[in-house]
Parts: sequence; C-alpha cells; structure tokens
Amino acid sequence: MLVLTRKKDQTLLIGDDIEITVLEIQGEQIRIGINAPKSVKIFRKEIFIEIEEENKNAARINNSSSASMREILSREIPKNDENKPKITFAGNRKTVKNASSINIKNDINLHQ
Repeated sequence: MLVLTRKKDQTLLIGDDIEITVLEIQGEQIRIGINAPKSVKIFRKEIFIEIEEENKNAARINNSSSASMREILSREIPKNDENKPKITFAGNRKTVKNASSINIKNDINLHQ
C-alpha cells in the first residue's frame, strides 16, 4: 500500500484520468473529492461489502426457492374425477362432477 501525506486542497493523480483532492479536514474526518470518468465505479468500501453480503444472501434464498419450486412442479397431477371441483345445488342437493363448464345463476356451493 502506498501511503502519502496530503494537505487541504492538494490532489493525487491515479493514472491519466482520476484525481483525488483533499477538500476539508475536521478533526478525524477528511472530505475528499474524486474526479473520474463515469465508467469508473466508486464505492465506499463498507457499503460495497454490505451490498456483496446482501447479494450472496439473496442468491442463497433464490437457489433454495428455485429448488423448492422445481420439486413442486415435478409432482404428478392426479387425473381422476375425485380431485375435480364439485357443485352442490342449494335446491335439490345434486352433485355434478367436472363442474368447470357449468354456468348456473342459482345459489351454488363450490366444493374442492
């Protein structure tokens, strides 16, 4: 690590297009200004580390969710009539299987 001493209003050059200027010194805090091309990403290290940790946690959760979803989607769907919705009519209590295509305006109860 290169260690340099700078005073207020003094500048460091990094490469040909990055300038770091000491703007203000107040006790233990130093304000710096950075001139760099927009293509250069500049982060405070403590924030960058937090973002990396959050991204790792999100990826871990996403992988876990993906595995659960794959397991659910791989289950075979039963094809017997017992799992189809049934309608019971309030008046005469008839049960109709495969009720998905029936359109009745009377009071009905849908049972799963």
